[in-house]
Amino acid sequence: MGGRSKQGLHLQLTGSSYNRPAVYTSFILVPLILIDNAIKYATPRSEVNIRVQDIGDDGVRVSIESFGKVVIPSERQRIFSKRYRGTNAGDAPGSGFGLWIAQTIAHIHETEINYTASTAMGEGWNTFTIDVRSP
Repeated sequence: MGGRSKQGLHLQLTGSSYNRPAVYTSFILVPLILIDNAIKYATPRSEVNIRVQDIGDDGVRVSIESFGKVVIPSERQRIFSKRYRGTNAGDAPGSGFGLWIAQTIAHIHETEINYTASTAMGEGWNTFTIDVRSP
């Protein structure tokens, strides 16, 4: 499944999951925040890939990958801090609460959001991944 957003981004959803980990209703905000950030910070006319897959007998992995400016290494731990906006955030709208809220909800579910980047001259693939398992 794929489609185009207002910025001309190509949104691609792949994978499937049959596992149903026990989560609070608030968990739905986590992938929505990560997808919103991916769209907001992606290079226009690039791709945002959303992948869902089962892990083990009870877990689900959700990965959101977008192409754009990457978070510089010295800021990678701080991007989940309340009100923090990275150097590469530029003039994109935001208050620095999104990733903090997403990580706070992830902690309630006893998991972490992981960030990785592959770079080429300041731009590259930004990937946020979260694994959710039943307690």
